[in-house]
Amino acid sequence: MKIKTLLVCFLTVAAISLTSCKKENYAEKFVGNYVATATPNLTITAPGAEPEVIEAEPMEGLTFSIAQVGETQDVTVVFPIPELSLEDLDITEEELAAMGIEIPKSIVLNGTCDETGLHMNGLAFEQTLTLPLFEGMNFDVTIDLGLGNATIAEPVNNKISWNSTVSGKIIVAVPGMEGMAEDTAISGGIKFDATKQ
Repeated sequence: MKIKTLLVCFLTVAAISLTSCKKENYAEKFVGNYVATATPNLTITAPGAEPEVIEAEPMEGLTFSIAQVGETQDVTVVFPIPELSLEDLDITEEELAAMGIEIPKSIVLNGTCDETGLHMNGLAFEQTLTLPLFEGMNFDVTIDLGLGNATIAEPVNNKISWNSTVSGKIIVAVPGMEGMAEDTAISGGIKFDATKQ
């Protein structure tokens, strides 16, 4: 009888210790659908010109989702890109393809969660567009942008916010002017304020 009682006590202690050792799931605190306002604060510096601050209005109603990757502390953050009406842009799909413009369906960022928050990885974007200069001649515009890493604190009242740095350049290359490409620098950041739905 004492052995049976001892065995029950041992199993109870083992169960409690295993339960208390369960790792906290930090990622699930962030999982969900969000609506955000993004406020850009960017500066453009063209060659031979003074830096110019872009006076941009906050972009409201941006939607994104955060999903946990399996049972890990990793997450994916997906910003869907709204469908563009080509008629409104006065351009055809063929013209977009000729310029080398690819419009993605979404922007996907990856991150890892721990006790200090969600650590989002940065994003690098580079695309070269071929645009008509005049009849029979084109020029290339290369957009090279980087969105910096950011840490998002645990949601408070279903709200999160963070700042992402932005850096990059726009390079314009005109035929017959090799070595004379104009580089325009972009710097600053974007502040995001989001509410979980």
